[in-house]
Amino acid sequence: MRLYTGAQRTYVYKYEALLFSGLHQEGLARAGIKINSKVSISAATENTFLLKLSNPQLFENSGIWPTDTFVASKLISELTAQLQIPIKFEYTNGVVGKVFTPSEVPTTVINLHRGILNIFQLSLC
Repeated sequence: MRLYTGAQRTYVYKYEALLFSGLHQEGLARAGIKINSKVSISAATENTFLLKLSNPQLFENSGIWPTDTFVASKLISELTAQLQIPIKFEYTNGVVGKVFTPSEVPTTVINLHRGILNIFQLSLC
């Protein structure tokens, strides 16, 4: 995927991801999160883009996979508001560079944004 800056273009995606910790074996306890969101990416300058999440939904799972379901929690709902703060990132020749975030955005949220941006990383070295 390559991002283009021309004509005030905005890319809109439906993003869904699961992240688990624990051994990857059915019937064992694991912890994880699930994220669903609409993701918009638009050009700010030639090599700088703006990433914005809309209507992010976060759920957590702590139990036996795959029988236990994902549920909303208070901690997760606090992260939802912070996920909607737009961030800027550099993108040149298929490589995501620096990520610029406001100082109030916690590391956990920045890492979730980085996970989304990883989709656009095209370096094949």
